Amino acid sequence: MNKTPLFARTNRILGGHAPSVYLSRIECDDKVITEDLNTYINSHLINVEQLRTDNFDDYFAERAKALLDLISDAMGKAIANRDSEETIAAFGKSL
Repeated sequence: MNKTPLFARTNRILGGHAPSVYLSRIECDDKVITEDLNTYINSHLINVEQLRTDNFDDYFAERAKALLDLISDAMGKAIANRDSEETIAAFGKSL
C-alpha cells in the first residue's frame, strides 16, 4: 500500500527520513514548487496533509481505503470485510 515508483535519486533523498523532512528536501534540492509536489502526491491517492504532518495511522488507513475503492470500482463489485474486526484491529477503523 505504501509503494510508489520513484527515481533512484529521489529514493536516496528519502533515505529513511520522515515525510515532513524529505518533502522539504525534495522541494529545496530539486526546486519543486510546493503546490506542484502536492499535486504529484495527490495523484497517487495520498493525503498530502497527513504525509506532511507524519500522521501515519490516518495516512495508511485513508490510502488503503482509496486503493480499495479504486479496486472495487474496477472490478464492479464490493470488497468484503472492510469493516471486519480484523480490519479494525489492523487499521484502527473500517476501510
